[in-house]
Amino acid sequence: MRLSRSDIGMEDPDDVAINPGKVKGRELLSYAVDYLERSRQLTGTGAAEALWAAATLAVEAIGAYREDQKIVSMKEQWMYVIYLSISMNKPELLKWWRTALAMYLGYREGVVPDEDIPLARKDVSGLIDFAASIIK
Repeated sequence: MRLSRSDIGMEDPDDVAINPGKVKGRELLSYAVDYLERSRQLTGTGAAEALWAAATLAVEAIGAYREDQKIVSMKEQWMYVIYLSISMNKPELLKWWRTALAMYLGYREGVVPDEDIPLARKDVSGLIDFAASIIK
């Protein structure tokens, strides 16, 4: 699924005063979509880094939108994904998150096989699609 900024409500400036967390969530989701798209032009560790960024921004976007909180550390994000997975009965969230963690490790260590990138992109897309289903 390809999202645009208008799909996630980025064109409504009046939301800022009413609910800044929701606006921040939409903004972060748009960045996640941008990184996902950027990963399509990259290979290896560059693509892995972009996929990790997309995943973390998607999780941060959900936290901003739903909880009006900044969830930025890896530990906070991981715990939040576990919470969402359990509370929303969505076990695939943990799979998608673990794929993103593998991309993080791969780009940090400089060892990401190009053959794994399309599969990882599919999982990270699932995470972003899930975030988009929450963020309206």
